Amino acid sequence: MNIANGTLSDREIHTHTHILTHEIIHVYDKIAYVWIESELHTFIQTHIHIKLTATCMLESWKSYSTHACMCTYM
Repeated sequence: MNIANGTLSDREIHTHTHILTHEIIHVYDKIAYVWIESELHTFIQTHIHIKLTATCMLESWKSYSTHACMCTYM
């Protein structure tokens, strides 16, 4: 799943200051597959274990939809 820039850990996702946006593209069994745009405008794809907020429920992500659901991490 990962491309050239590698994988960010949960902690890095929470604390990384250069991330502009993160876009959840799929959730399966509490693992979210996300695209992250960094300050350098490079994109990486990674997977992290997350808790979704009430505004983005798991039921919305039962298919491999490429439509984004922008969520914040708890």
